[in-house]
Amino acid sequence: MNVAGRDCEGLLLLIRPKAYMMFSPEIEREAESFSDLRQYLKQNLERLDPSKDIVRYATHGFWGTPKQLLELYIEKGNEYVVQHMVKTREAIRQNKQARVMEAQTRHIGVDWKTEYGLCGQPKNQAITYVDSCVENCFNCAHNTFTS
Repeated sequence: MNVAGRDCEGLLLLIRPKAYMMFSPEIEREAESFSDLRQYLKQNLERLDPSKDIVRYATHGFWGTPKQLLELYIEKGNEYVVQHMVKTREAIRQNKQARVMEAQTRHIGVDWKTEYGLCGQPKNQAITYVDSCVENCFNCAHNTFTS
C-alpha cells in the first residue's frame, strides 16, 4: 500500500472508507496462527505498541484513539467516549461552560454484521461466489470450507 508517498507492508484492517489500520509485518506473521484477527487482538491488544506495531492509520471522522478503534472492532461496537473541550461558540449555543473538558459519547456508525473480504463479497456470502474468490483473505469463507 502506498500511503502519503511511502510504501507500507503489513496487515491492513479497513474499517470503512478513510478509517483503516495497517499493522507491521511482524504482527501479520503473529496473527496468521489465529483463525481471525479479532481473536488475535482480544489476546494481544494490551501488549501492542501503537508507535511500533501500527505502521499507518487513518481515523477520518473518528474522534478516539487507535486503541479505542481496535476495541470497537473487537467488540463490534459503535459507541465510544472521548474527552472534548467545549469551545466558546459551542458553549453559547448549548448553554455550557466554555473551555472545560467534558466526556462526550460518540458513535462510529459501522455495520459490523456485513464484513467484506478482499474479493469484494460479504464474508457470509463468499462461498456462493467461488469463481471470484482471490483466496487470500485473512479469514475467507471459501478457504474455510475448502481446506
